[in-house]
Amino acid sequence: MNNSFLVSVLAITRIIFIDGVRRNTLLGLFLFALALQVSCLFFYQFIPREILRFTVDFILSVAWFAGFLLLLFHAVSVVAWDDNHGGIEAILARPITRFNYVVGVFAGISTLLLFLNVLLGIVGAANIWYLRTVVPSYFEDFSVAWLALSWFGIWIMELLLLSIVLFWSSVVRGSFPVLLLTICYYLICNGLPVVRESIAKH
Repeated sequence: MNNSFLVSVLAITRIIFIDGVRRNTLLGLFLFALALQVSCLFFYQFIPREILRFTVDFILSVAWFAGFLLLLFHAVSVVAWDDNHGGIEAILARPITRFNYVVGVFAGISTLLLFLNVLLGIVGAANIWYLRTVVPSYFEDFSVAWLALSWFGIWIMELLLLSIVLFWSSVVRGSFPVLLLTICYYLICNGLPVVRESIAKH
């Protein structure tokens, strides 16, 4: 692999990651997800059974929702801003190819998503540990490996959606059209299985 390719991709990845950490978007999403996960501790008392299932589903749902919001409100604007204003040429010392730029942006935002998921994973692990001390009988079948695998699957799904964002950004210009097309794609992918199942039953 060409050395210039690695240098340019790593440079863009570092720029995108540092910019994402410095912005208030990541901090706001983390605090929002943190509040949702902590609120889980107040709801388990109303669930007589399946406390483990509820807790894990709730924590994973919050992680997916936080990553989805990061993609829509941060990734879309980052890609659209660089495309419209040529901001990457002003940051880097020399021009790069479009392929290197897209790979770098993908790697940078995916690293940012991974960082957010790791932070949420630490909070989720703390919630599960606390509940295991309060109601240990409900967590006898808890598996850390399966939880980690499920969380990894969520990250992969987020990367798939990120690739769709980058694809639409190369087709249309502006953050709003990319945002609209991404939401439509997500809703269609979630709605098609429901429609297919409904048709199959009739």
